[in-house]
Amino acid sequence: MTLLQTFMVVSLPATGMCYAVLGALKLPLAERLKMNVAKVGGLVSSFGFMVGPIILLCGFLAVALGRKGLWISGSMLVALSLFMLARTTKYSWAVVAVALLSGGWAAMINVGNVLMYLAYANVFMATNLLDFFFGLGAFLTPTVTVLLIRRFGFTTAVTMLGALLIV
Repeated sequence: MTLLQTFMVVSLPATGMCYAVLGALKLPLAERLKMNVAKVGGLVSSFGFMVGPIILLCGFLAVALGRKGLWISGSMLVALSLFMLARTTKYSWAVVAVALLSGGWAAMINVGNVLMYLAYANVFMATNLLDFFFGLGAFLTPTVTVLLIRRFGFTTAVTMLGALLIV
């Protein structure tokens, strides 16, 4: 297995986690911040609102920073957003954190989608295998998040998820 293939197998579950983590955190976060349904919807919408512009910008950033620089920047943004969500007590900061989560995820998935086809000679195998790893991250995130919150509490659990992205 090449270094690129190893990177893809490890990184795509992380992008799946980024995609699913807000869904896993929205109810505990709503309780913590005493948010009503409209504010929870606003939080989720802020994730979607940022993805489009950032994905478009990432093509240019990949050229300017390089794919590695863009990936690292994206994962640091996601980690920062999770650290913020772990400690925030205000809705406005939660919205900022979710916007950072969205931007970081968009950068990471932009790089991952391009490298997916370079990692394996067979495009169909690359798509199937690596989409599986993305899906695995998205599938396991809610369960792991709930278990971590129950075991360690909200702040520590979300901080641990952020630390995972730094690694």
